[in-house]
Amino acid sequence: MTSRRHLLLGSASLLGLSALGLPRLAQAGSSSQRKFLFVTASGGWDVTWALAPEALSSPSIWTDPSSHVAEIGGLSVVDAESRPSVRRLFEGFGDRTCVLGGFEVRSVTHERCRRILMTGSTATDRDGWSTRLGLDSPCELPVVVGSGPSYSANSGSIVARLGRDGQLARLLDGSALERSDTPASPLPQSADELAEAWLDRRAAQFAAQAPPGQAQRFADANVLGRAQIGLLEDLGVDLSVEPGTGRTGPILSLMSAGLTRCGMVEHLGLFDTGWDTHSDITRQGDHWEALARDLLETLELMAAMPGEQGGSLLDETVVVVLSEMGRAPVLNPSEGKDHWTFTSALLIGDGVRPGTVGAYDEVLVGQPVDLQSGQPDSSGTALTASNVGATLLRLGGVDLNEDTDAAPILAALVQGE
Repeated sequence: MTSRRHLLLGSASLLGLSALGLPRLAQAGSSSQRKFLFVTASGGWDVTWALAPEALSSPSIWTDPSSHVAEIGGLSVVDAESRPSVRRLFEGFGDRTCVLGGFEVRSVTHERCRRILMTGSTATDRDGWSTRLGLDSPCELPVVVGSGPSYSANSGSIVARLGRDGQLARLLDGSALERSDTPASPLPQSADELAEAWLDRRAAQFAAQAPPGQAQRFADANVLGRAQIGLLEDLGVDLSVEPGTGRTGPILSLMSAGLTRCGMVEHLGLFDTGWDTHSDITRQGDHWEALARDLLETLELMAAMPGEQGGSLLDETVVVVLSEMGRAPVLNPSEGKDHWTFTSALLIGDGVRPGTVGAYDEVLVGQPVDLQSGQPDSSGTALTASNVGATLLRLGGVDLNEDTDAAPILAALVQGE
């Protein structure tokens, strides 16, 4: 009996990807099969609460008085009794973690920073790192976005969006009707089957009678879309989301099944209030604790889930944790911190060389570094978001071209990557 997975692959081959306006994906084996989960701390995090221990020794930088520098999991980080999950995160996964510190996003407005962070440019015609990684993938659903900044100016057809609150799952099961401006009940199964049969007949008529064009594309998309939905049903993938770790659940299931290469989720900190702390900077500590707690749950789940190469899902995935900007070194009149162009990121997982790359100076400005060693070097490279992106593309086996105007940070990669 032909499986839905085979039906999906067969349908894509029969219809031709160009008929749906989809780019042709690389064949399996033409690039690394490493997967990527992006977690974005939306609003701008303050790295002095966890990732910039050098800040604690500078009189020019305000830091949490209860914090101290600690060596945890082989990393020099910021520790505090009030943030036990941060400590447990580094204790459990420090040996798989690289801290990329002191790179610049060169803006202080949220949307511009997000675009620079995820594409390396302010241009609106650039695909993001996740999209470019997805393009070099044989997966049926190359990029799956739960929430967060995903840019696909030229390749939107390879991106599937679940919705921050699981809107896609509700559209598929019909429960979205109950939340509309004019609430209605979903169709009973018998009526639903009649509606689907009618749609199939109409699509078949389009395919048989219409010349190439919009009608034909609709018919083709109907066949492929039905196959994709059936595939998810056969695999038992639940697309609904829950707060915290539950937002990554559907993406991890798709990754484990080999159906997607890249996933994206947004983390809004404690109680989903966001990280934009222009007042009451102490909320940053709570946000870091909430993020670390959810990351721990996600990483432990990935370590327990099977991958495609015989190990765990975590063994073949890079978890990329980052925020669109940092926070200024000093407090403002509202006891908060304003936007800052320098920030850090975490790379956790496969292909990552554990340790710290880059550093901040006494006023929280990123220092130039030697890309090979990762150590501060006055004649080295001033790190930007483009260097981070080039590093991710290198990890994913994607050829760097003229659209990537920076070199990868080799110190963040295991030898041979």
